[in-house]
Amino acid sequence: MYFISFSVLLILLFNYKKNEKKVNGFSYFIFCFLLVWCYEAVGAGLLNLFSVPINLFSVAICNIVATATLWILHKRNGMQKQQYYWECKDFIVAAVITIATLVIAYSRFGGWFEVFRFKSGDGSIHLMWAEEVVRTGKINSMYFQKLRDSLMLMFITPFLGTISYYKVFLAFQTFLFALSGITFWALIEDRLNSLPRKIVGAVLTIVYMLGYPLNNMMYGFTYWGTSILLIAFIIYLFKVYRNNNISFNQLMIVAFFANTALCVCYVYFAPVVFGCQFLFIWGERKGYWKEKILYTVFPLFLAGVLCIVYVYFGIFSGVVSEKTQVAEVEAVTEVEDATKVEDAVEVESTAKVEISTEIETGAEVKADTEVETSAELKTEPTPEEVTLEEWDGSITTGLAINGLSYYDLYSNFVLLIPFILLYFWNVISKRKTDEYTLMTILTVGYIGIQFILYLMGYISLYYYNKNYNLLWLLCFAIMARVIADMDNSQNQFLIAYGIMCSILFAGTLIHVDERLRERDSSMCLDERASAYFDLISANLDTVTDRYNSVKMSPLEQELCNEAAKLTKEGYSVAWVSEQPRFDDFYAITNQIPTWTWDLQMEYSLVENKQVDYALVSRNKNGVYCNEEYVDNQNRVFENAYGYIIEVK
Repeated sequence: MYFISFSVLLILLFNYKKNEKKVNGFSYFIFCFLLVWCYEAVGAGLLNLFSVPINLFSVAICNIVATATLWILHKRNGMQKQQYYWECKDFIVAAVITIATLVIAYSRFGGWFEVFRFKSGDGSIHLMWAEEVVRTGKINSMYFQKLRDSLMLMFITPFLGTISYYKVFLAFQTFLFALSGITFWALIEDRLNSLPRKIVGAVLTIVYMLGYPLNNMMYGFTYWGTSILLIAFIIYLFKVYRNNNISFNQLMIVAFFANTALCVCYVYFAPVVFGCQFLFIWGERKGYWKEKILYTVFPLFLAGVLCIVYVYFGIFSGVVSEKTQVAEVEAVTEVEDATKVEDAVEVESTAKVEISTEIETGAEVKADTEVETSAELKTEPTPEEVTLEEWDGSITTGLAINGLSYYDLYSNFVLLIPFILLYFWNVISKRKTDEYTLMTILTVGYIGIQFILYLMGYISLYYYNKNYNLLWLLCFAIMARVIADMDNSQNQFLIAYGIMCSILFAGTLIHVDERLRERDSSMCLDERASAYFDLISANLDTVTDRYNSVKMSPLEQELCNEAAKLTKEGYSVAWVSEQPRFDDFYAITNQIPTWTWDLQMEYSLVENKQVDYALVSRNKNGVYCNEEYVDNQNRVFENAYGYIIEVK
């Protein structure tokens, strides 16, 4: 029922006549798809306010209501269909994006998404949130991503069962990564009017994906990536409105759903996006006071009301009182940072770390590895920052919470600066703005203000760096716009620039500087080439585990899968193993965690026989347990990593 209702609504929305022009069917279909997602988020949010369970059936009813309403409007319009044109280049680019995505997913998650492997604990936390929606039928706070994840889990359960929840989750995160590239292409393709520019646009799309979209996928920050998808949708709306492809009324209605979805996805970006729309409408609709007021009230104010209901009252006023929901403001920190013994201090910048890895034969190999990723740091909170446990529930202290993320101030934007300057030179000299002008100005101003707040200690580096997700989208979209507008006399510059970037990027991929430095330390003082692609270089190193950054090994995954079979049968399984896998274990086994991350308390469940089984690691260094007791229990499954015991 859900699949049919979703498909019919999407097809009807796609066919609904919007203008007399023939428009690109590929781009319109992508953004119609996103619009249905936005509508479902609004519908689910309203149903949740009346305590209606959120599941496939209730969301399907929302889709049916929208379909019936749209059908009536379509009939009044004489059942006229929108005319589209289709181009092979769109499908070729989509195919390239799909292949690239599958290669990356296979390298990171294994075949058929076998290994639950993220660089931070956010991926497992989001999976647990989705599982919670499946169990309870309730959504809260910034729920857009957990709604999408939970609907996917509910949809696939009859076919694969709950044991495969984590595989479905990984597959959906991979789909979102591919969608980020396809959406970006749909945003820029209209101005690429020659084959060379189309090729350049396709290359830009892949490079764009390898930046913050891939970083979000590697860390499990899918809510950041999805919010950028929604912002791209809003930018697209204003582009088609400026080109007279949709009416003001259509813009206003669609913008309401998109703005609301953004608020309940990740409200952090809302000030810039809302401010941009407000200034755009009040500048564009000169003399149309009624329209300006309507747009201010309907798409912005009403979307803000739902934002207040779900975000403010849902986080800062006690509606969501459990600390399990603290991360709804997306201040999720690594599990390792929350131990009761001490805050771990891990510096992955020019630091020698000893990595103990257990290979499939059961042997342990210790190696001292020089890890030089200056972009990623997990440090102790500064005096101004607070930890997750110290958060008092206020916005002020919430923004000071630090967490594990990719950190870099500006190096990844150096090669983009010439195009940004050229873009604003044209804006000033020609006095002609577009849909990117206000958004970029406000975003840079927003980042500047937050940089000052960071220096003053009011905001953490974790929150400050989130803005770069939006800036990355805007810079690449502007770069594509500038390239598309270049005349023949400027092509020589573009070719020379492309060759330069290609040489640097090739040096980054094969680590030329690093190899030369290994031969002779005087040859290269540090890695110069990768500095300009630091984000992409770090992402690719993560995908290939170049610095042994695997969070979940295949052997650990095998044990967790066996534990998931037991939990499916109704048994409870405790975790008597290393701290970093705690959250992953509970996400994979679809259990409700204690949320204390206290291994001593976890083992007490085993000791007091409050659980049926326990997963025990062979390496018990740092794990609180009675080794003689756990070793003498009946083992129902074991491998080189550990074993599952029956608690008697």
